[in-house]
Amino acid sequence: MTSLFRIHCTRTSTPAYPFGKWARGVVFCVIAGALCGWALVLAVNASYPCQWPSEWDTLRDVGMAQSILDGRYPEDPILLGETLWYNPLTGAIIALAHVLSGLPLYRLSIVIGPYVNLLAPVGIVVLLATLFGRVAALAGLCVLLFAKDPQLPFWVQASYSPWLLAPLYSLGLLFLTLTAYYQGLKTGSLRRHLLAGLLLGITFMAHTAPALVAGGTMSLMLLIETSLSWRRKHEPDANTTLTTQLSRPLLQLPAYFLSLLAVAFIISLPYTWSILLNYRFHVYNPFPSLYAADYVSLEQLPNRLREALNWRNALAIAGVGSLLARRRDAAARFALCWAAVVVLFAVQHYLWQALLARGVVWPSFVPGHHAAIHLSAMRAVLFAAGATALGAAAISGAGAALCAYFGRPPSTAATTMMRYGGATAAAIGAGLALYSANPLSARVDFQAPDAALYHQFHEQGIPMYQWILENTAPDSVFLCEEEVSGMTVVMPAARKIVAPMLLYSNPYVSPEPLFDKQRILFDAIEDGDRATLCDEARHYPSLYLLTREDGVYARHRQVKRLFDKAHSAGGLVVWRMHPCQETSHTESNQTTP
Repeated sequence: MTSLFRIHCTRTSTPAYPFGKWARGVVFCVIAGALCGWALVLAVNASYPCQWPSEWDTLRDVGMAQSILDGRYPEDPILLGETLWYNPLTGAIIALAHVLSGLPLYRLSIVIGPYVNLLAPVGIVVLLATLFGRVAALAGLCVLLFAKDPQLPFWVQASYSPWLLAPLYSLGLLFLTLTAYYQGLKTGSLRRHLLAGLLLGITFMAHTAPALVAGGTMSLMLLIETSLSWRRKHEPDANTTLTTQLSRPLLQLPAYFLSLLAVAFIISLPYTWSILLNYRFHVYNPFPSLYAADYVSLEQLPNRLREALNWRNALAIAGVGSLLARRRDAAARFALCWAAVVVLFAVQHYLWQALLARGVVWPSFVPGHHAAIHLSAMRAVLFAAGATALGAAAISGAGAALCAYFGRPPSTAATTMMRYGGATAAAIGAGLALYSANPLSARVDFQAPDAALYHQFHEQGIPMYQWILENTAPDSVFLCEEEVSGMTVVMPAARKIVAPMLLYSNPYVSPEPLFDKQRILFDAIEDGDRATLCDEARHYPSLYLLTREDGVYARHRQVKRLFDKAHSAGGLVVWRMHPCQETSHTESNQTTP
């Protein structure tokens, strides 16, 4: 079997006949473009009727965009006196789109989603075409477009989706970064290394998870290639199973890699400098990084393993076999390094969950569902390698057997044609099988939501958000009766919250004092303790209370003594706190005989 893979699982070269190189490239681009264009049309049709994003992560990015437009970058959009902690590229993209179009930020976060998310399918096509050829690129594209289970949440798997989320479109930046670095290794080009550094920095600005995966993959590949170069120099007669295609000075790759890291560091400074200077990466709130959606919880791991027993993963395992068999090839080693890093990423996630269950709290790098996203991205690459390798092996093997039966050994050109035809047939067959099992029209995220229900659950807060944006200062602080209200109308307006939800709170700021202050403020309101309320509120430029129209505090008699009703909309009420000095003077006049 190993010898079979060594014969048939190399990069599937395309024959010179019947098409020229230019014509094959055009056909490839037309097919890939048609698939992406079709998915884009479906995505636009599904998302365009919506007026407000349903994902809180998107609302956080809208808040970042508002902070940029208010000229307050790089402050924390929802925590007074703090600086940003979340990757700002998505917010910057939304802000730029607003400057160019004039549309509201919340609307833009929906309109641009299908277009920005195209980075992922375009990126995987570029990467796979570079590593394993155009046929494998089309197979991998089909996985990214069609392999997601229709009912699975779209944000736990590498896929193309209508809804703008950094973890999805940043996969495209990851693919492009790995492509540039691989080409830098292959050609020994400093410029390609610097380009990879530029892309790595941009990737880090978009999301931390793909930047870590890219950095880990490049570091591991660097160690292997440097080790092989050292062995070739010092043990020229060594019988090693790995060889390198690259011949260069021993320290050239490490020097180029350091240059790459320097460029990435400089590009990422708009994000990292405030964390470095203000927080020194000292984590006080680990819960944003330890969040584990039910899909990737430790309790659900047996279910995930059972679900992994399917034909798609069987082809991915065949891809692992083909890469191991051709590990002399730098492209195969590169993909295997990537796979190893992603597997370690997933193991780290479940290990941290096990430690947390035993009371050991260690901050993670990113929430656990990102490991699932990158595992499925890696599966797309392995699936493409496995499907095309098996297809090439099957057809060329059958052709060789037929030629042997007639006593005529196949020519080199015929073998190339058979291998290319087999790989192409396998890619087409895999794509059709994927789509028939998971058509885009059956996916929840590609279906336009029920307008009435969507308005009820997601769009009712628009009027209150607009009032807050138009009638409060950027440094206004809101005391929220419900965390949900703060996340859905205050956060996208980039106004401050006394104590944000832990999952969306700055990990470099201790949450305990924030919740203590919130408790003191609510106790003072309930007790009608104006002195305590004013003493605590003096730390804020202005204080507002956000309640539900049918909430406890909206009916509390002390609220009306301490606050003025400023606005009500969408089932919410904003109360403006009385000025303390003016109130104290009035009270003094009332109590003087």
